[in-house]
Amino acid sequence: MENKTPEADVEVVRLILEMRHNLNDGSLQTSHRPASDTDAEVMGGWPSGGLAQAGHSLFVEMLRHEAYLLALVTISERENGSAEPLDRKDLAERVRLRLLRMTDTFIDAACEEVLVRVGALATPAVSDSA
Repeated sequence: MENKTPEADVEVVRLILEMRHNLNDGSLQTSHRPASDTDAEVMGGWPSGGLAQAGHSLFVEMLRHEAYLLALVTISERENGSAEPLDRKDLAERVRLRLLRMTDTFIDAACEEVLVRVGALATPAVSDSA
């Protein structure tokens, strides 16, 4: 697949998001990677090898996904008799609150996993008293 678009100076990279849902305890593990060797090669030419761009892209998609989900919930509530308005400012606040709750729930496990993965690269902090 060609990674150039008709737009000038635009490269397209596809990512695969893999989700593993544990049917016993409901836990979810995720990972992502370039969809092809060509996608990986294109990302390799970007600053930081595409790490920042991939992270930002996944973050924006998460924001859109949560906004979409919460918009549907609000519309559903309205159709069931609630007169609650649906506007950008209200929806943005709902998304912010949801993300804060989700962050509190998942941040420790995510950081622990990253530290395990990069453990060989991590160096101990240098003490000022040494």
